[in-house]
Parts: sequence; C-alpha cells; structure tokens
Amino acid sequence: VQGHARLYQSRRARERAAAALRSAMLARVLPVLGVVKDAPPESAADVLAGRSRRSQPEIAHILCGPAPASDAELADLVRNLDELEREVRSQ
Repeated sequence: VQGHARLYQSRRARERAAAALRSAMLARVLPVLGVVKDAPPESAADVLAGRSRRSQPEIAHILCGPAPASDAELADLVRNLDELEREVRSQ
C-alpha cells in the first residue's frame, strides 16, 4: 500500500491514489468477511464497523471521504486504511 502511495505522490495524483488505495483495501478485506468486493462503500463501512474499534461514520470517512488535499493527508489515509485492515483481520 505504501509503495503505491509513494508512486502516486510523486505524480501529484492524490485523488486517483486515494481511490485506488481505498478500492484495493476493500477488495482484500471484504471477501474475507463474506461480502462481495463490489459492495458500495457505505455498506462496507457498516460491515467493517462491526469488526473495528472505529465508528461507522469514521470508517465511512476513510472509505468515502474527500480526496486528500496534500501529501500529508494522503499519508494519513494510508495509515488509516492499514490500521483499519489490521483491525478487521484480527477480529
């Protein structure tokens, strides 16, 4: 995940990077939970909230929030996606 983030950062394509990172995380996690990987992000947030310490609104923001406005915000998104994936997989 972080390697992809660095590649997209160098091209200043934060919006595309955020979409790709979010999509990749959902494609890895949702099938493990028995949910189709093409489930709408809002539905995915509901499922993930049941297996995370985070609230549904917080997860929805991670999955569906606005594109990062800076490289620092993109790095924060990467950290949040990684943490969320770890939480969900450990439950």
